[in-house]
Amino acid sequence: MKNMQKDFDLFAAYKSTSNKTVGNKSAKGLVVMIVLFVLIVGGAYGTLKFFDYSAQLKIAQVRESLSAPAVLEAQTKLAASAKLNELMTQYKIALTMAQKNFDASMVIDASILEQIAQSTPDDVTISGLTITPQAVGITCVCTDPLAPAVFTQALHKKDLFLAVSYSGITLEGDGTYTFTLNCTFKEVTAE
Repeated sequence: MKNMQKDFDLFAAYKSTSNKTVGNKSAKGLVVMIVLFVLIVGGAYGTLKFFDYSAQLKIAQVRESLSAPAVLEAQTKLAASAKLNELMTQYKIALTMAQKNFDASMVIDASILEQIAQSTPDDVTISGLTITPQAVGITCVCTDPLAPAVFTQALHKKDLFLAVSYSGITLEGDGTYTFTLNCTFKEVTAE
């Protein structure tokens, strides 16, 4: 037996005279598809360019309207108002802090100072006062070592303070004594 092999001719359709119309139709179809593809891509590109041009026109119009004198004047007024608002806010913060500091400060009534002066023994000299909202510190110099106790007792009798104590009695080189009285204010109740 003979071994026969036959090759497949893939181009037979294009070579054959009876199938000539099939090849022409395929070529025409391919050309039409290429033309359609080019038209679609070109149309999409053209559409994008049109939208870009349209957007650029709108941007130019907005920039032109923003550079109008009325708009520039309004922007200047707005900036001035914003600066004024910032200054007013800083001013309000400063006033609030000043109010808190003022409320925290303690103003001693003149009558309290007079009563402290009346309670001071003759040989005691007040050399300094430290005043806080809660207490008064009185730094004193005296010649008698019992003067701190006498001064403390005299202030207790006046009933000005919640508590009165002395501390730091020190004998100085010139024979005088220094000490500090610590006087705590009574709570003030609102009536």
